[in-house]
Amino acid sequence: MSRRPAALITPPSASSGHILPHIYHPCPWRRVRMLSTRRAGLGGLSTMFLFNTVRAFLALPSSICPPTSQPYIPSIRSRSMGSAIVSMPRPTSTPSSTPAHTIKMATSSPSTPNPAPPAGIQATTRPRSDTIDPSAYIAPSVGLPTTVSPSSLGDFKTCPRLYRFRHLEKIPEPPSEVMVRGSMVHDALDELFSQPPEKRSKEVLHDIFRAVWLKRRDKYLELFPSTEDQRAFGMAGLKLLSNYLKVETPAEQEPLMREFRMRVPFPDGPSVTGILDRVDVEPGSGEWVVVDYKTGKAPALKYSDAVNERIMNDKFFQLKVYALLLEQVKQRTPTRLKLIYLDGPTVMSMRLRREDLAETKTELLGLWERIVGAWKADSFPATPGKLCEWCSFKSICPAWNFTREEGGEVEGMKSVGGVEGDAWVAGRDAKGGVAQG
Repeated sequence: MSRRPAALITPPSASSGHILPHIYHPCPWRRVRMLSTRRAGLGGLSTMFLFNTVRAFLALPSSICPPTSQPYIPSIRSRSMGSAIVSMPRPTSTPSSTPAHTIKMATSSPSTPNPAPPAGIQATTRPRSDTIDPSAYIAPSVGLPTTVSPSSLGDFKTCPRLYRFRHLEKIPEPPSEVMVRGSMVHDALDELFSQPPEKRSKEVLHDIFRAVWLKRRDKYLELFPSTEDQRAFGMAGLKLLSNYLKVETPAEQEPLMREFRMRVPFPDGPSVTGILDRVDVEPGSGEWVVVDYKTGKAPALKYSDAVNERIMNDKFFQLKVYALLLEQVKQRTPTRLKLIYLDGPTVMSMRLRREDLAETKTELLGLWERIVGAWKADSFPATPGKLCEWCSFKSICPAWNFTREEGGEVEGMKSVGGVEGDAWVAGRDAKGGVAQG
């Protein structure tokens, strides 16, 4: 047909006898799925009659549907795989004509209501970072944290001030499209492995993602105000999941652990927490492999060997910490680490040596000592750079939020002493441009 109706028409089945594709309507109340007829059966006239009947049904008044009806997120075709450091392309398989399936999402038990605050303590809601008035912001006193995670340690390495905002002051951040998509893609991949191996297909994976979106969409309507925005979000998520199927065959994987939470106290240090995506067992050898999904692009290893090695160590730091925790929790040391970058896709793999774990523990405790030192000195300097453009705290960061005094001197906010960002600020005018001397 030359044009598609409002409903999504998915590609017909591989069977040559199927002439009427499955039809879905964006609204769940009006969604229609029609079984295909065969050429040798009812013929073209009956097919046209069925299609017109469906179109008439889809034209019913919108009053029968909930006002928050969600456009159906379509399937997409896989594209060619990009360059990979260690690539595992999945052979192209012919579409199957399996019957309709039902996705059963794992549901958690009803959560216990949050207990009331103790007597004398007033419950408060922290303002989000995008609602704080920069001119009125004063950095509060903060306590020394008792736990760290690979992500919080990564924040401290990137920018100590970011670490303070996010993990000590605990200022809520507005949701971002990248964060929401990453969370939903992770949940869809985790749920996929709750299905029997024969059900771990592309169609099932996409349906799981749609179910996750329908369950959570109301929380993120501010990010996707229009139908077009929601559709673009869904298409991007489905593309990432299709990319995953290019590098792994989930029916052949049987993870030992998924979304496994760990917490290990270190003597003379903090408790270290982490949630790993997956632990696999190598067939034959029985060795453990720690797997982590990334929804971004893999780093470009196009520099000198020394720089490339530093990049690799930085990217695998999180998984090395997970391996360190697994050794304590399960008394078993993984032998391989695997990062799956879905925007590509690209798979990066690293053999784990005993000395790697010792170096990781030394680095972890060294970062903790730096955090303790920064806390004692009340000094968490900002580290301005390209990543500042995506930082939720830029409006209240002393490296960017400053005022011009009457004498023309530019100063950064000094709500917390020892801010190295002042040197950066001093060379800029009140609008952020380079100050003219």
